[in-house]
Amino acid sequence: MIGIWINDAVLAYGAPLVEDPSRYGYVNALGLDETLFYRKGPYHNQNWCTTILDTEDATLLDVVPDKDTKKPKNWIASQPKDWRDRVKWGTCDLAGSYRAVFRETLPNAILVADPFHLVKVRHEAPWIPAVMKGHRLWGVAASQRS
Repeated sequence: MIGIWINDAVLAYGAPLVEDPSRYGYVNALGLDETLFYRKGPYHNQNWCTTILDTEDATLLDVVPDKDTKKPKNWIASQPKDWRDRVKWGTCDLAGSYRAVFRETLPNAILVADPFHLVKVRHEAPWIPAVMKGHRLWGVAASQRS
């Protein structure tokens, strides 16, 4: 019975702290990424979430259910206008869904591809340099590598 009272006290004290938008201050670089939250059932049904991060300070700001665009848009829109105006960078994977979130909610943010996904794509597609050899910019890229 004591455990229930302690949990109630933690929730009563902690919930307002979690809901307080000033707990993380202003953000210069905001990141969105989908994460497999858990698998359940005999068919391993997947439940996804979207993590919202301050990528400059490596701080988790929030986690919203699903990997669709509606919840991250709502989360960003719920932040004060001066908070949104200070976001200069948006980082996301190479999929178009989160880029659309940034374009609609933070149109002045400069979009940057998440380095993890760039490296992953490079390792999964070793044929890219062979294709690029015929591209008009191949010589420019080659001269910058040396």
